[in-house]
Amino acid sequence: MCCEKMNTGNTDWISLIGTILIPIIIGFITYIIAKKQITNTGITQFRQQWINSLRDTLSLFIARVEYTIIQEDKVKIKEAFREMVEAEYKAEMLLNPVEDDHNELVKKMREIRKMVYEDESEVSKIDDKIDDEIDELLSISKRVLKREWNVVKKGK
Repeated sequence: MCCEKMNTGNTDWISLIGTILIPIIIGFITYIIAKKQITNTGITQFRQQWINSLRDTLSLFIARVEYTIIQEDKVKIKEAFREMVEAEYKAEMLLNPVEDDHNELVKKMREIRKMVYEDESEVSKIDDKIDDEIDELLSISKRVLKREWNVVKKGK
């Protein structure tokens, strides 16, 4: 009879653990997994917004360069140049100064801006050189954006 009481007591204790402790453990594990997924989703969304912003800014920069080259009205050239410089600095602020290809992108944008600024009076003479520089800028941009897109696809 003594042993029967002990077994009943142990069974109650195990039953109590099973009904209380196991759901708590499962709930905690579920919470940790959900929290990680939410964090990763948020980071992925912010990274995608960053990619979109950088792409838009680089597109604006290139469009303003092209517009400046073909424009003959000095007032419109100055406005386009201002927008080009604004886009250049915005892109630079979006980029990571530790990344080599990000620095390469900034350097190429500066080179293009200097070409447009210094040769403003002889825009037709720099047209071919600018096209080559823009092609290089596009190549660097695509490399940066592709790498970042791959990170987004992995959900990191």
